[in-house]
Amino acid sequence: MFLWKDVFDVSFCICDDTLFRCYQKLDLAYSFPLGDGDKKKAIDLLLRESHDKGKKLKFTGITEDEMHIMENLFPGVFDFIEVRDSFNYIYNVSDLAELCGKKYHSKRNFISRFEKSYDWSYEGITSENLNLCRGISKRWSDAHGYVDEEIALNCAFDNFEELGLLGGILYANHVPIAFTIGEKLNDEVFDV
Repeated sequence: MFLWKDVFDVSFCICDDTLFRCYQKLDLAYSFPLGDGDKKKAIDLLLRESHDKGKKLKFTGITEDEMHIMENLFPGVFDFIEVRDSFNYIYNVSDLAELCGKKYHSKRNFISRFEKSYDWSYEGITSENLNLCRGISKRWSDAHGYVDEEIALNCAFDNFEELGLLGGILYANHVPIAFTIGEKLNDEVFDV
């Protein structure tokens, strides 16, 4: 929510132990209400507010569990549409570490070609090399038009230590060419 706040003009409020998040640039789309508060009461409040504004209530980023909760609380009220281009990719650590099987054959070949073609190295992101990531991000954004991603990444760079982010930079022939950045969400999930 914090990293994408400027991209989607995110606003939020906390009411009755419930966190409400609204994405202004998504035409007032909401995320599923979070917290210990009454979900039916929270969604009903959003339904009334949307109705008062003459709009249909829209949610974004709803999980399958949240979809079932909404359908159980408000049968037939909501239409659920999968937006495949917005799905997250979820990988097992062992799959990425080992790249076993036919599924990862092309990735293994790509890595092998890279390792043979370049004098490469990898190092963790620190406050001393963080600006190299900014440069990579800017070049990528300029070349591919990923302005929103660059805005979110700059927020991450500006708050790297405060947010406890981790990452690394990949060099080819001593030139920084790629980076990864993310955070540990819990003992089983690292968000990149």
